[in-house]
Amino acid sequence: MTTRSLDDAGLRPAVATPVAALSVEEAIARVLAAEGEARAALAACAEQAEAEVQAARERSRAIAARGAARTAAVQSEVERALARLRRDHEAQRALLATAGASAADDERRLARAAERLADELTRGELPAAGADRDRR
Repeated sequence: MTTRSLDDAGLRPAVATPVAALSVEEAIARVLAAEGEARAALAACAEQAEAEVQAARERSRAIAARGAARTAAVQSEVERALARLRRDHEAQRALLATAGASAADDERRLARAAERLADELTRGELPAAGADRDRR
């Protein structure tokens, strides 16, 4: 097995100053500075993520509010349409009830008229004037 140097393997770290030339304090300072930069970048990412989450929540609330308003409008229109249909139905029922009563009255009048005509034709008699009105 052969050994290769870091330079030969292309794995040499990209450090401007050779590591051997740095003092321990300088190396620690660099690490701490890089750590601070990483923390600042992480905090900026967290702030941006929180802002995007908040914006998404606001959009979600707006969508829900529009949906609720649309649902309420449709429900209100359906209720108005049902009320109109109920009124029309009740009016139709009243008309049919009145027509039914009129038809029954008409049938009674027709039967009395047919009876009078039959009396007149068979006996030659007519009931006294107004007698049929008293039976109404």
